[in-house]
Amino acid sequence: MKFLKIFLLLSLLIKGGIMAQMARENNIYKEKFDNGLTVIIHENHLIPVCALNFWVKTGAAYERDDEKGISHFIEHMMFKGTEKRKVGQIDKEIKALGGYNNAFTSYDATNYVLVLPSEHFEKGLEIQYDAITGSIFDKDEIEKEREVILNELYMGLDRPYTFLWQKLTNLVFKGYYNEPIIGHPEIVKKIDREKLLNYYKKFYAPEKLVIVITGDVETKKTVELIKETFGKLSKKDVEKISKEENKINSGLKYNVFSGKIDGRYLAISFNIPDALSEEMPSLEILARILASSESSIFIQKIKEKKQLVDNIDTDIFVGKHGGIFVITSLFREKKYEEVLKEIFSELEKIKKFGIRQEDLDKVKIDIITEEAKENMKVENIALNLGYYEILKDYSLYYEYYDKLKRVTVNDIIKVAKKYLDLQNTGIVLYYPEKEKDYFKKFKKSENIRDFITVNDEIKESPVNKVNSKKLDNGILLIHKKLNNTRIVAVDIIFKGGIIYEGGEAQGYYKGITNLMLDVMLKGTKKKNASELAKAIDALGMSIEKNIRKDCFGWGIEFINSNFEQAMELISDIILNPAFELSEIKKEKQDIINSIERIKDSPEIYLSKIYNEEFFEWHPYGFYIPGDIESVNRIPSKKIKEWHLKYMTANNLIISVVGNIDFEKAIEVIETNFGKLQQGKVIQVKLPVKITKRKKIREETLDKNQTHILFGFLGPKMASPDYFAFRVLDTILSGGMDSRLFSEVRDKKNLCYTIFSTFDRNIENGSFKIYTSTDPAKEKEVIDEILKVLKDLKKNGVTKEEIISAKNFISGMYKLGMQDYAAQADSYGFYELVGLGFKKVNEFIDEIMKVTKEDLEDIIDRYIDLENYCLVILRPEKKKER
Repeated sequence: MKFLKIFLLLSLLIKGGIMAQMARENNIYKEKFDNGLTVIIHENHLIPVCALNFWVKTGAAYERDDEKGISHFIEHMMFKGTEKRKVGQIDKEIKALGGYNNAFTSYDATNYVLVLPSEHFEKGLEIQYDAITGSIFDKDEIEKEREVILNELYMGLDRPYTFLWQKLTNLVFKGYYNEPIIGHPEIVKKIDREKLLNYYKKFYAPEKLVIVITGDVETKKTVELIKETFGKLSKKDVEKISKEENKINSGLKYNVFSGKIDGRYLAISFNIPDALSEEMPSLEILARILASSESSIFIQKIKEKKQLVDNIDTDIFVGKHGGIFVITSLFREKKYEEVLKEIFSELEKIKKFGIRQEDLDKVKIDIITEEAKENMKVENIALNLGYYEILKDYSLYYEYYDKLKRVTVNDIIKVAKKYLDLQNTGIVLYYPEKEKDYFKKFKKSENIRDFITVNDEIKESPVNKVNSKKLDNGILLIHKKLNNTRIVAVDIIFKGGIIYEGGEAQGYYKGITNLMLDVMLKGTKKKNASELAKAIDALGMSIEKNIRKDCFGWGIEFINSNFEQAMELISDIILNPAFELSEIKKEKQDIINSIERIKDSPEIYLSKIYNEEFFEWHPYGFYIPGDIESVNRIPSKKIKEWHLKYMTANNLIISVVGNIDFEKAIEVIETNFGKLQQGKVIQVKLPVKITKRKKIREETLDKNQTHILFGFLGPKMASPDYFAFRVLDTILSGGMDSRLFSEVRDKKNLCYTIFSTFDRNIENGSFKIYTSTDPAKEKEVIDEILKVLKDLKKNGVTKEEIISAKNFISGMYKLGMQDYAAQADSYGFYELVGLGFKKVNEFIDEIMKVTKEDLEDIIDRYIDLENYCLVILRPEKKKER
C-alpha cells in the first residue's frame, strides 16, 4: 500500500516528429519512438548507481484459460540463455559488474529490473536487450524451469496467507484477477515451447514495452544507446486489449476452507474501482487509518482492547480492471463471531461518524515520511514511474501524492459509505482441521449474516563523514550526515541478547529480552499504551525491534524535523517503562500464540530446530521468543531487573544516519539520555564449543516440500576469517551463476530456492546451506550439495569466481548504502562486535584484500565433511503432484 509521488512541472517539446516530454526541474525525460517503444529517463547524480526497469504490457490478466501462468513462465525463461549467452551467463556478467537483476509478473504487466553501478550502464543495457529480445527458449531449459516453477507454486501453497489470498481473488473476481499469477500445476505442466513462443511474439513487441532508466545517467547519451538497441526493433501490429467493466462478482460471497495449520485466517474484501479512480487516494487513507500502525482503529480496538486477534491488517489490491479493499486477520481460538462483529461495527461507525482529524493528520505525516524515504533509491523511483506509465502516464505518479494530502474527513466518509457495503463483500475463512467441531456451524453465508449485519444503534465511541563521541555517562554516539532526503535513521543497540539469557539459570527465562522490548512499547510512566502508540504515529515514526545473539534494541526512522520529539519519546520508553502487569499478560499471550503457530512457517521452524541441534548447550541455539514454558514463568520483577541490568548508559551505542548535524545530534541525545545511569560493564565470554561429530535431525511436517539445513561451524565476526567468508558465501550462492544455484538448481533442477549464509556473531556461529525440494528428490539434493562441497574442498575456487564475487559484493555494498537505516545498523553493529564502526567504510578494501590462499585456508579449516549438522523437515507422506 505504498505509493510514491513527487511534484512535477511538465514542458512539451517536439523533436523530429517524435513527441517528447521533459520535466526540467526533476530531470525527467519521456520519448515515444516511431516503433512504439516508450522511454522514460530520470537523472539523479547523487550516488553512482542506476536502475534499468523494463515493463512489458502483459501479465496474468490477459492469459487464456489454457495459458494460466504463461507470463510468469516466460519471465523465468528470459534468463535461461540467448543466441549470444549460454545459461547462467547473464547473471554471471551482471554479478561481475557489481549489480543485481530481478523480475516479477503481475496481473497487468511483467517487469524486469537491473540495478548496478552507473559506470556499467551501457553494458547493463546491452545485456538486458539481449535477454529480452534474444532468449532462445531451449527445450531442455523449459523442462528444468517448469520443475522450478512447480516447486515455487507448491511452496506458496504451504503458506496460509498465500492460500487465503488465492481463494479470495478466485471468489470475488470474474476474470482478469481471479486466478493465481503463477498458474495451476495441471496447466503449467502442459505449457510447451510453441505456446511460450506464440505468447512471447504476441506481447513482447516495442509498442508494449516501456523502459524506465533512473539514476546517475546522461539523458542524451542514454537515448542514443536505446535507439541503437531497442529503437531498431520493428513495429508490429499487436492485439489491442479492451478494458471490460464489471469483472467483479457482486453480492455477498463466502467460502470456507480447512487445512493442517495451527492459525485461524480470515480475509474480507470490498469491491473498489480501478487504479486511476479519483477516489483511490481516499480509499488508501481509509485503509491506513484502519490498520497501518499501533494506534490505528483495528489494532487498538480489536487487537489491544478486545484481544480477539494476533494480527489484523488492511490493504488495497488494484489494477487496470478494478480492485478490492482487503482486511486480513489472524484471529484467536473461538473468536470468529466476535471478530466479524467488531470489524463490521467499526466500519459502520466510520460511515456514520467519520474519523478524527488527528488520525487523518497522522496518516498524512506518514505519507510525507514515506515520500522522503522511498526517494533514497533509484530502483524505487523507476518502479513507480513505470507503474503509472503502464496504467496511463508516468506524470500521475506525482499527482497522486498531492491528492493524498488533500483528502478530507468527508472524503473518507463518502468512500466508506459507497464501497464498504455488505452487498459488495467477499469473505474467506481458513481454519485448522483439528477445530472442525467449532467451525462446522459457519459453513454458509447465512450462518454469519447476523455477525456482519450492524444495527442502527451505534454511538460515537558534514555530509558522508562518520563521527563518534563518547558522552559523559558512557553512551557511544556514532553519526553520519546525509542530506539527499529528510529521513533520519537511528539505531539503538544495547549489549545483551540471547547469549546473556543463557547465564540466567541456563535459559530458565528464555525469551525475556523479546518480552521486555515488546512490553516497553506498551506504555511508560508518562503515557499509557494507547497514548504511546499515538505519540509514535503522530511523529510519522517507524520503530522496529531488533534482537540478535549478542545485542538488542530498536531501529527507528522519521523525518528530520521531528528529531527532538522522537529522541524525547525514545528516551521516555528506555528510562521510564511502565511494565504494567496487564500489558505483560497481553504480550505474553501474543508471543505464546506466535510460538504455537511456528509450524505454519516451515522455514522459521526449520531454523529453530537447526539452531537447537547445532549449538547444543550454547544459548546461541535459543529461539528468540523463547518457549511456552519459559515465557509463562517470567515474572514482572525479573523483567524489571533485566531492564536495569542491561539497559545502561555504558552498555549503549546510538547510531544516527541522516539529515541532522553532528552537534545537534549530540545536544539532543545528551539532553534526553543524559540521565540514563551507568551500570556494571557487561562482558560475557562464552565460546561456542560443540561436539565434533556428524549430527542429523529429522522431523515431519504436513507440507508439500522437504526443507533442509546443512551446516558447519562458522567464524566469529571480528575474526580475520570474516571477510574471506563473505567472498566464499558469495561464490557459493551469490546469484544464478553461483556454485549451489548452478549445480543444484540449474543443472539438476532439484529445487526452487538454494542458498548459503553464515551467522554474524561475537562468538562462532554456523555456516549453513538451505534448500527446499520435492520430497522425492530429498536424497538427491543432499548428495548434490555434498558433491559441490567435496569439489570445493578438492579443487578450491577459480580466480574468475573470486573476481566475480568481489565485484558483486562491491556493487551490493554501493546499492545498500542508499538506505540510511542499513547504514545506521551497520555502524552500530560493527562497533559492538569488535570490528569498529570505521570498518564499514573500509569494507570494500577488506573484501578486495581476500586472496585465493585465504579462501582455500578457510575451506580447509571450516568445511569438515565428516562433521556437520543436517536437519531435515519433510512431509509425513509423499503427496501426489
